[in-house]
Amino acid sequence: MAKQIRMGVIGILAMAGLVLLAGEPIEEETWFEVFFATKIAGFALWGG
Repeated sequence: MAKQIRMGVIGILAMAGLVLLAGEPIEEETWFEVFFATKIAGFALWGG
């Protein structure tokens, strides 16, 4: 049971990381900062 919960949580975090890695910001004035922040967060979720 605990293994299934752990795998579910890991799957959810991996999908969130994938969305952050694949996405691009829409805003033009803060694009540079948002782009790198989402990439760092995505790698952190995937690495975790």
